[in-house]
Amino acid sequence: MESKTLSAILESSNGFSKKGSTFTTSEGHRVTFYLGEAIGAMPVQEVLTVTLEDGYVRLGQKEKEVFATYAAVYVVEVKGTTAPGERKTGFA
Repeated sequence: MESKTLSAILESSNGFSKKGSTFTTSEGHRVTFYLGEAIGAMPVQEVLTVTLEDGYVRLGQKEKEVFATYAAVYVVEVKGTTAPGERKTGFA
């Protein structure tokens, strides 16, 4: 993925707020980045911040950071949480 493509994805998602080159995960959202290719992509879960640097992306998690080239970013998954009264019956 290219830097400007990733930036456009993050800007269009309601799961982030932006300050400078850093996107912060909005409250009530869970973000997972998949690095690699379709087969064998490595998930980076619970991403709290995404900083777009020159030549690479910095993914901040609670207790660590993951650094990757833009080319390694395959998928960005943003999940919003459901309010307690809106939960569907069944298993989660």
